[in-house]
Amino acid sequence: MIKKRPNVVLTILDALRVEHLSCCGYHRRTSPNIDKIAKEGILFKNAFSPAIWTVPSMASIFTGTYPSKHGAVNRHRYLDKELFTLAEMLRAEGYETIAYSNNPFISAKETGLARGFEVVEGLDYHLRSIKTILWKGFEIISGVKDNGAFFTNRYLKSWLKRNYRESSPFFLFIHYLETHAPYKWIPKPYKTAFMNNGLRSTDIRSVNQDYRKYLTSSVEMKDRDFEILTSLYDAEIAYLDFRIREIFDLFKEINILNDTVLIITSDHGENIGDHNLMHHAYCLYDTLLKVPLIIRYPKIFSPGHINLDLVSTLDIFPTLLDIIDIERKDVRAQLQGKSIMPDKLSNNTSEFLFAELEEPINEFKDKYPGFDFSVYDRELKSVRSKEYKFIWSSYGKHELYNMENDPAEAHNLIEKEYPKALRLKEILFDWFNSFSRADNKEDPLEINEKIKKRLQGLGYY
Repeated sequence: MIKKRPNVVLTILDALRVEHLSCCGYHRRTSPNIDKIAKEGILFKNAFSPAIWTVPSMASIFTGTYPSKHGAVNRHRYLDKELFTLAEMLRAEGYETIAYSNNPFISAKETGLARGFEVVEGLDYHLRSIKTILWKGFEIISGVKDNGAFFTNRYLKSWLKRNYRESSPFFLFIHYLETHAPYKWIPKPYKTAFMNNGLRSTDIRSVNQDYRKYLTSSVEMKDRDFEILTSLYDAEIAYLDFRIREIFDLFKEINILNDTVLIITSDHGENIGDHNLMHHAYCLYDTLLKVPLIIRYPKIFSPGHINLDLVSTLDIFPTLLDIIDIERKDVRAQLQGKSIMPDKLSNNTSEFLFAELEEPINEFKDKYPGFDFSVYDRELKSVRSKEYKFIWSSYGKHELYNMENDPAEAHNLIEKEYPKALRLKEILFDWFNSFSRADNKEDPLEINEKIKKRLQGLGYY
C-alpha cells in the first residue's frame, strides 16, 4: 500500500477516562495539544478496552486478543509466549523497537509485556544509581516532580537524535503513568490549575487517595473529596498534554511527523467515586472501559474526522498490519480485533464488543482481615451494542443498561427487559465459546522487590 514503511508511535496515558479530554466534550480545557492532534487525525469517540487494568489490557493491545485468550490476568500476571506480540512482529519486519514505560508492569521483563522490544527504558526497570541521582537532583533544582514523563521525553529525544535513520523505521511505545492514582506527582503550575470552588493546597495534602480505605469504610469520603481528586486527575492530564506536545514538536523538528503513525489511547479508565468505587477494579462500567483513541497519519486518515462506530483497542494491531501492508497470515490468525482503516470501517464495524474481568485477588485480607470481600469476589463478562450493555456475574447478579438513555449505567433493567438480557447473554457466551482460551491456572508473578514496592505505591499487591 505504501512503499516506504512509516514509523509507529503508540502512546498510552495510563488510566485516562475519555470524557476528561476537552476534545471529547469535557468542560475543562485539559488537553489542548491532544485536541490539536485529534483535529489533524481521526478521533474515535466510542473506543473501548477489553479489560480494566494494565496487565490484561496491555496484553490485549500487544497481541490483538481478549484476556481469556492471552491469559495475562489477575492470578497469572504475565504474558506467555504462545502469541505473537506487536513488537515482535514489527521487529521481524525490520523495525527498530523501543519502549519507554514508567509503568512497572510493562518495563519489568518478568511480565513478558515488553517482549520484542530491543530497548526497554523506565524508572522501574533495572534501577541504576546514576539515574536515581539525576532524577532526585532534577526534582530539587527545578521543582518538577512528575512520575517519569520528564525523563521519558529526555531519553526519547536523545535516542532519536543518536539513532534515527530514515532508511530504518521505528516502533516507539510510550507509557506515561501520571494519570494513574495516586495523583501526587504534579509539577507546578499544573497542581492547582483546576482547584476551584474554594479548594486549597491543604485539601490536596489531606484528601484520601487509598481506595482500600474508601471501600472498607475506614475513612469517610464526601463529594468535596472527590472534587479534589477530580481536580488533581485533570491536572495530571493537562501536564501530560504538555509532554505530548514536546514529542509532537520534536517530530516536526526532525521532519518525520507526516511519516509517522501517531496513536494516542489508554489502557483503561478510572473510577473517582463513580459507582461507589475508586481506582480501576471490581466492575465493567464504562468509567473503566471507555478510552480515547486518536490516530494521526494524514497519508491514510483524513484530518478532522470523528468516528462514532464501536471500536476496540484490540483493533490497533490489525489496523497497523494494514497501514504497513504486512500480510503475515500466522499473525493475523491470532487476532480478535478488526482493522479500522478508512476503507474498511463501513464493512468492519463491530456490532458487539466484549470485556472481561477475571476472578480478583483479595488484596484486603492482610490490612483489613475483617472486611467482607465477597461482594467483589466474582468474575464478570460484558457484551455491548451501541444501545445496550449486558454484564454477566459469576455469582448471578447480572446487569442490563440502555447505554443511549443511561450512559452513566445507573438504572439496571435486568428485570424490566429480561428477554433482551437473555439474548445478550446468549451472544456473550456464543462468543466466549468460539475460541481457544488460555489455561488460567493460578501462577503468581515473581518480581524483584524494588519493582514490587513501586507497584505497591500504585495500589497493587
